[in-house]
Amino acid sequence: MTLAVEVEIPQKTFPLALFIAVIFTCVSYLIPLFAVTGAVSVDQSEWEIGFNAQAAEIIAGKWLKIWIKIGAALSAIGLFEAQLSSSAYQVEGMAEIVILPKLFGLRSRWFNTLWLGIWIYCRGWPNWGAQAVGASKR
Repeated sequence: MTLAVEVEIPQKTFPLALFIAVIFTCVSYLIPLFAVTGAVSVDQSEWEIGFNAQAAEIIAGKWLKIWIKIGAALSAIGLFEAQLSSSAYQVEGMAEIVILPKLFGLRSRWFNTLWLGIWIYCRGWPNWGAQAVGASKR
């Protein structure tokens, strides 16, 4: 089972959603880039991780730097949640095709979430796979 089960008309909805996501992603990168390159004359060697927050402080003051850092933190939380949700579905799929016991496909009665899949992922499921691959190459 995939996320497509939970979407009405996935053949039409997914391509449109992906197209809109690509447009929003491009715009969300280009607008700050144009704003910073147009407002701040800084050598390219100074552009490092977190430079947009520094540039925001130069342009508008400390308040904008703080808000950019808050936005970056919220974005990281959102990315983690998206990864967590998709990984929980992978665990459920493996339980459906009997790679894992059926227990791993159980859903919560209260929220209908894949609680065991989420718990396993939070406990380090990706690391287990990486360790197994590393061990097999020895």
